[in-house]
This record gives sequence, structure tokens and C-alpha cells, in this order.
Amino acid sequence: MLREVLKRLRAQTPACPGDTGTVAAADSTRWGWLDGGLVPRVTITLRSPGCGWVRQGGGCVMCGHFAGTTQGETIAAEDLARGFLEQLPRFDWGRYPILCLYNSGSLLNPAEVPDEALEPICRAVANVPGLRRVVMESRGEYATADRIRLVRGWLGDKEVEIALGLESADEEVRNLGLNKGFSLDAWKRWAEVVREHARLRVYLFHQPPWLTEREALDDTLAGIRLAVEAGAREIHIEPATIQEHTLLWLLWKRGEYRPPWLWSFAELLRRAKELTTTPIYLSPCKHYPPPVALPENCPACTARVNNLLQEQYNLTFAESALAKVSCGCQEAWRQALRQTDPRPYAERVWEGLVKLLGEMESQKSF
Repeated sequence: MLREVLKRLRAQTPACPGDTGTVAAADSTRWGWLDGGLVPRVTITLRSPGCGWVRQGGGCVMCGHFAGTTQGETIAAEDLARGFLEQLPRFDWGRYPILCLYNSGSLLNPAEVPDEALEPICRAVANVPGLRRVVMESRGEYATADRIRLVRGWLGDKEVEIALGLESADEEVRNLGLNKGFSLDAWKRWAEVVREHARLRVYLFHQPPWLTEREALDDTLAGIRLAVEAGAREIHIEPATIQEHTLLWLLWKRGEYRPPWLWSFAELLRRAKELTTTPIYLSPCKHYPPPVALPENCPACTARVNNLLQEQYNLTFAESALAKVSCGCQEAWRQALRQTDPRPYAERVWEGLVKLLGEMESQKSF
């Protein structure tokens, strides 16, 4: 039922206006971890046909990136390579020693980014002095030993980091709630392969649907423990945001989902420091297409707390700065933490989807 909803949503997702002709876009406002400290990094995103998992299984419930892809239309390999090469000289790579090379899907999937494009891109990167590390995102099934070795050969002496999405350590949450489409055992095998051939980065999604605020906090902490056990060199927490034409967006519009409180991240990072010394980075939520709703507190403190999280914690990994801020809305957050749902998780998902499909059919929204 979940995949039926998702596939219908994808079929009606409009392309982002103004994207026609855009092949590669760059962002230099984020930070990366290198030699025990934070450094500025560049993200270059290639516009590809879209994540293979969208076509196969409907995609993930929170991801709205499909609207920023060509939605199945093929871009010529030479155009992809040329688009990237036009971005490369824009930056002083001595100042930006980390390149994140993304495609709103799995970069290592040849159906999304063909080798005829990826090879010249990597070979160009190999010749850039000052650039030390290249980060690539991929679903684990494409991050095979042969594939990683091939890419590493093209990149020469550049360090390679592969980012795998785990999202949740809980099987039901990951598959019934997020539709990731893989088991924990499979993910562990993929992580082991990546760790043997490259640096491993792990993504965790905070606040899957149909979890309470407290359950979401515990779920992410369990994910951190698992990522550490898997040998992650970095852990990135991806806060839930609302992108249009996603299942989260449908639930949010009906008042059945709220992005997490910012106070939950302060608590999460405080408790995570007791679990590991592995760098834990909080995503700045700079997604494309831009979200229509973000994690928040009350209007009086949202900007201040978000600044502490993004501009102080993410630059120092010192969660102590978060303890210095307070607001009256913390009591409402604590009340949210006390809320419970006695139903098994699978029952919550089933009831939520039945209700959602019923409303959609009656309104002829699909």
C-alpha cells in the first residue's frame, strides 16, 4: 500500500520550474570534517534521470528530490561531464579540500550517471591540486567492491568517501515507515564493503512518520550506535523537512505530521556525545527543491536555536553551547516527549495509509 501511494505521487510530481538546461549546480556554504577539524566544502549536484529506487519502489517517503531531476529523461553523458567541468574552475580548491559529488540519487548507479560521464569527471578531479577528498552518495547495492575500485582508479590519489543512508536501525521504521527497501543485514554487508575500500559516512533520518517525539529521539540514538559499530567515520543526522509531493507533505497538510522540535536535536546531540567521539554533523536542510516546512520551536526562539545548532555546534561539535539557551516553549516540547502511542508501529502505518488512500480516492487527488 505504501509503495502504491508513493508511485502515484511520483507520477504526478511536476518538474521544478527553471531547471530546464541546468546540468550541474554548485553550493559552497557547507562544512566537512578533515584532519580533526572542519573545513569548507563544495557540493556539485549533477542533474540525472532520478533515483533508481523511485522508479523501482516509489522512493523514500521524505524525499522530494525527484522534482529536481529530469524525471527519467536521459541527459547525454558528454553534457553531464561538460556541466561539471564548467563548475570545477569556479573554486579555489586549496580553500575547499572536500568535494561532494551528488546526483539526487545514487552516483554509483550507471543508470543514473553513466560511466561515460563519471570517468571524465573523476579524471578531471584527480588533476585538481588542493582537493583531497571526494564524497559520493549511493544506495548500498551499487557500492560494490568493483565499482569503488573503478572510481578510485579514476580519482588517483584523492581520498574517497561513500555515504550510505541507513536512516533507522529499526527494520519496521526503515521499511514500513520510510520505504527504504533493504534489510539491516544487507546494509551491514554493504557498509563492510565500503569500509574495506573507502571511508564510510552514514546518514540517519530524524523523525520518521508515525513515531512520537520520544520514539524518534530513541530511534536516532539507536541508529548512531549501529553506525558506530559499522565503522562510520562520520555520521550525518538528516532532520525531517517537508518537501512538496512527498508522503510527509501529504501527512503534514492534514495535520498528521509535525517536523521535529529543535530542542530534540539539542537533546539528541547531548546524549550522542555520551555514546561516541565519531563526528556527528547536523544537516543544514539545504535541500532542492527547497522545503516548505522545517524543524522549529516557537517563533521567539526558532532562529536563535537553529543558529546555535548550525553555526556553533556544526562548527565545533561542542554540544555544550546548546545548554546555554532556554525558552518557555521547552515545556511544550517536554509535553511532546511525554506523548505515547500504544499501537504497534505496523498498525499505525496501516491505519494511516488506509485513511490517506481513502481521502485521496474520495477527493480524486490521484
